Amino acid sequence: MGSHTDSDYVDISDLKRSTTFHFRVRAHFSGHPKDHGWSELCAAVACKTPATLVQGNATKTLQASLTSSKSFAIQVVREPWRDHPDYLTNHNGANYAGEASYLSKHARTGMQPLLEQFCVEILYPQFDAKTEKGLTTTGGSKHFANYASCGGNVDAKGNKNYTCYKINDRDCEWLGLSKAGCAGARTDASLMHSHKHVGLGFRNFSHGDPYALYSFPKEAECSAAQTVGDAGCTWKMLGNPHHPSQQDFRIVKAKAGMTAKEIKEEFDNIPMTQSLPCPSNPHFGFDSAEPSLIV
Repeated sequence: MGSHTDSDYVDISDLKRSTTFHFRVRAHFSGHPKDHGWSELCAAVACKTPATLVQGNATKTLQASLTSSKSFAIQVVREPWRDHPDYLTNHNGANYAGEASYLSKHARTGMQPLLEQFCVEILYPQFDAKTEKGLTTTGGSKHFANYASCGGNVDAKGNKNYTCYKINDRDCEWLGLSKAGCAGARTDASLMHSHKHVGLGFRNFSHGDPYALYSFPKEAECSAAQTVGDAGCTWKMLGNPHHPSQQDFRIVKAKAGMTAKEIKEEFDNIPMTQSLPCPSNPHFGFDSAEPSLIV
């Protein structure tokens, strides 16, 4: 598991009782994007949890906050570019099925591949009729912009400088989009909305779980201290409901060819008392055997 904070401490909840954990810390240098500009990790510090711990219900607390802010939440996984967390800013993510599809062909080599898991709060967008008509990648949902491809060039230090741009041919093929559907997601107006809201690429199958692919534009990201909707921001990583400046996530080892079931099991087997706190999603049934899109 991991935690990102703008403070000088973190409050780690939901650790299993009578278990030894090893913690490592790194610092982020100002002026750099969140996915690079970090110090090396410090040496690990061991800490054993006591036999008795008071457990809370972070998911219930988060659910109440969403109800009051007219937003919803999604659970997202992502394989980072390097062998350390790189978060979601100007990055793509996916549901378990979408990530399993990605890992079947694109798992990192030359290093231990990882998977990150985040809970993301999203503001309900207010699209006009023309914008809704132009949604061609979302599988009919009106709660996301069109999916944008995110990537970038690698600099001399090995850092990848990401941007989100019009969906590329490979992602159009991955989502099974028609020529018209792909073209519809490439208009200037579509990209403008994809820079203001989380984008969704949705592909359903008659057998097997659907793919849900996401794009997370930097321009629309809220800081940890902001509420979605403040100053035009429309999404943020959720985390510890008792410490607004702290954004918790999970991280596990990955491998090529992992199935959606294996990915879920890896995260479920982290020695925590509960899965990553994330309110139920009203638009996807990810926890059911056959997830469905609700519009």
